[in-house]
Amino acid sequence: MIVERKLRILDCLMLMILVGCEAPSEVAIPAPAIAPDLSTAALERPDLIGFDQIKLFRDACLGECPVYALTINRDGSVAYDGINFVKVKGAQTAQLSQKDLTMLVESLKWANFGALKSLDQCPELATDGARTRITLTLNGAATDIYVNSFCEHTDSFLRFVWLSDTLDILAQTQRWIRDQPRGF
Repeated sequence: MIVERKLRILDCLMLMILVGCEAPSEVAIPAPAIAPDLSTAALERPDLIGFDQIKLFRDACLGECPVYALTINRDGSVAYDGINFVKVKGAQTAQLSQKDLTMLVESLKWANFGALKSLDQCPELATDGARTRITLTLNGAATDIYVNSFCEHTDSFLRFVWLSDTLDILAQTQRWIRDQPRGF
């Protein structure tokens, strides 16, 4: 687990060098192997935003896992609702920049969201792991993907974890959740 986290931090540093984006200094963005298209043309095209709304929900575990909901709308508005084991309980709002929105769309493409599979049943394990859900709404149709943090670590699982961490990082949820970034 520690090795995977270190590799994601290294990927982030490579992405920041290649793309030149600025991440919050206390959190590293785990990056795809291919840098997202952040060209000026892409940033100026709001019709390239490939979602109406995306929601991230992190559920409880038997420990003190942060429980919260995060919603990012097509216009970049962010709504957070802290529920339990978080620094800030209740509603908070923020706004993503156009560059962050473009990064989010490219992240959805890189993670191949449409091909992700839910991994919630772990018959070989009795886990107390938190369940995470991402719901993507496009043209009124919602796609719901959820993962139990201790299920088999397949390619789909790793892309899901990367995408959920990227949503947290882009929305800067660490300011409301805790002082340390959350990871599986």
